[in-house]
Amino acid sequence: MRRKPLQTKVAWLDRDYSLIRQFKTGVSIHSHTNGSGESLEFVGRFLDSHSLLRYFERVQTAAVDKANRKLDFGRAYWTPPLCPRSAYEMEKQQIENRLGLRALVSNSDHDGIEAPMLLRVVPAMKDVPVSLEWTVPFQSAKFHLLDIARLAEKTHLLHQLRARGGTRVDSMAEIAGQKEGA
Repeated sequence: MRRKPLQTKVAWLDRDYSLIRQFKTGVSIHSHTNGSGESLEFVGRFLDSHSLLRYFERVQTAAVDKANRKLDFGRAYWTPPLCPRSAYEMEKQQIENRLGLRALVSNSDHDGIEAPMLLRVVPAMKDVPVSLEWTVPFQSAKFHLLDIARLAEKTHLLHQLRARGGTRVDSMAEIAGQKEGA
């Protein structure tokens, strides 16, 4: 049996106003703050996979050897520049000003919920969703899973993440109300 090809439609939400008018709320659930550490481990693998880049890596390694230091992408990470409040406000303003919709914004840093918890201290932001982007090691890869969580119900998953090499899980388990080994 021959199947029909799937129909694809690309919609530019900031240009297709007939589509935007169908909605009342714009949602941003993938916004990082300066509390998020994005691993640069993939950079080393990427450099190894391309011949031109391997040359760059050899030149870089020679310079690093000369300085008596090791370039370790596995321990390096990139941090976004915005604090939680600034990241939240920027996302909110983009949704409200560009799309004309009510904004629902959740900061989802890597492996930590500190950003939304800090925002919840501000009375006007007490209902900000708590979310995170779990970095889940699996064999030789790492998956990034977005979660708007009820963390107290998922603490066992946080412990499993830490046991398998996830990062900063202790603080999440602590916030969720469980002690180590519980």
